[in-house]
Amino acid sequence: MNRFDQPKDRPDPHAWDWRYGGTDIATFDAKTGALRATSKVFDPSDVLWGAAVLERGAHTYVYGAEDDPAAQTRHAHVARVGRDQLLDRDAYRFWNGSDWVADQAKSVRVGARVSPQFGAYQAKDGSTVLVTQDGFEQAVRAWRADSPEGPFVGGDVVAEIPRQPNERHTYNAVPHPHLAPDGDPDGLLVSFNVGGADFMNDHTSYRPSFVEVPGERLPGGGIDRSSPERP
Repeated sequence: MNRFDQPKDRPDPHAWDWRYGGTDIATFDAKTGALRATSKVFDPSDVLWGAAVLERGAHTYVYGAEDDPAAQTRHAHVARVGRDQLLDRDAYRFWNGSDWVADQAKSVRVGARVSPQFGAYQAKDGSTVLVTQDGFEQAVRAWRADSPEGPFVGGDVVAEIPRQPNERHTYNAVPHPHLAPDGDPDGLLVSFNVGGADFMNDHTSYRPSFVEVPGERLPGGGIDRSSPERP
């Protein structure tokens, strides 16, 4: 759960003037849906943590997206924690390019250009694949690495999101590796968000939208759906 606030110390705040305040994990009662507790796990920084999550082996990998306004993109970072230690912020380790370290500020870019929300899965060849958009482009891209910490390479276009009416834009494409398109058991279903100036007049623009990725276009030999280690 990402926390945001609107700064009060700026001379002319506006509706989109948000500031990232860190990432928490919220625990809910499975039967009633009631909120039990929130646990702070990531401090505020230039990296928005929790953009994607992947379970591999004994660890849960949590990806972040570092904002890079000059390049008009974001860069992936990664942390990991033992599966049974998710609520223990002191147990998280951050990839510094050569090792896992406790200092969040030592986290480095791992190669992929991403959006604030994306997804990861394990491929059939054992590699890790990130699926994302780069900003508001129409392309859905796949980045591949031999391990969850990268370095990720590729960024090849695996699908194109259809252009939307009324100059609406699309963003934050997310893969759903547990779902396959009809007639293509090796394919991938990807959801994406739609926004625009007219959304207050047309609520249908905020309904879920999807695009299908053919299995032959996915890197790493496709999705390893036999593995229980899914997002």
